[in-house]
Amino acid sequence: MAKTRRTLATAAGLLLTAALGAQQTEPATLGAQVRLTFPSPGLGGSLVMEEDFTDNWVGIRGRLDLGADLWTWKGVARNGNGSGTAKAMHLSGEMVKMLRPGGDPVTLGPYVTLGAGLYQWSFNEDTATGQVGRRAGHGGGTVGVGWRFTRTLDGEFKVLASQLDPGTSVLALMAMATWRF
Repeated sequence: MAKTRRTLATAAGLLLTAALGAQQTEPATLGAQVRLTFPSPGLGGSLVMEEDFTDNWVGIRGRLDLGADLWTWKGVARNGNGSGTAKAMHLSGEMVKMLRPGGDPVTLGPYVTLGAGLYQWSFNEDTATGQVGRRAGHGGGTVGVGWRFTRTLDGEFKVLASQLDPGTSVLALMAMATWRF
């Protein structure tokens, strides 16, 4: 009798696994992102949420991004030579246009992004006249290209344009990977 129960339990488990495996999964909507920034070396991370708007607009997805970055520089500073660090916290929204929509339920392949956000900057700079530190909030924009490799993994290159303070613009190239779960 125990052998029969074990056999039935194993068969039921296999059937349940097969049924779950046959379901079409929805694209993941929550994720974590890591990024490297150039030309000033930097590292950042974000929590992202992505929503599929394909029912109304084919191939369009929306993305909300909450993140933080840290950049350092040495030799060439904002106003000449020196060294320093800049930190940014941001909340941004992006439109993601999949370039090969349809067919695959998880929409794999290339995409482009366009975004805008609010950035809270804080920076410290060591110069010949001493150390300077400031905080400022500014808007910023991004444009990028990416590739969705799997249901859960994207690779992306993006350009960020913003202001650090009224006299200093920020233009950075970012390479990032996003893992959605």
